[in-house]
Amino acid sequence: MAEESQTKLAAGAEEEIARRVEAEMTRVLYRSAGFGLFSNFALALILVAGMWTYFPRSVTLGWLAVITVVSIGRYGLNWAFAQRAQPDEGLDRWRTLFIAGTIAAGFTWGLAAVIFLETDALLPRVLVLLV
Repeated sequence: MAEESQTKLAAGAEEEIARRVEAEMTRVLYRSAGFGLFSNFALALILVAGMWTYFPRSVTLGWLAVITVVSIGRYGLNWAFAQRAQPDEGLDRWRTLFIAGTIAAGFTWGLAAVIFLETDALLPRVLVLLV
């Protein structure tokens, strides 16, 4: 009987440790996202500047508008996270939102590859690959 009690206590302690580790990993995601958000937007500007003479302005500005909205949304999410003390229990939702923002950014960059690789010119193709 005592062994069962100790086993349950150990399992509970392991679950608590796992929950705290997950919570801290979520906090680290948000703390480390600042430079990534900045560079995401800076690289988008570089890409659009390089594509400016090769593609219609509506295409390049349209894509820039989409990546700007995604970047502002992700920045807003990071700002909202930083403004509140986050208890461990609510961090699953924040982690899901962070991942959703990352997926949106990845989709938008994938869209850039689909759009901007459709040319025979070498410079835009190389620039897309480098960015």
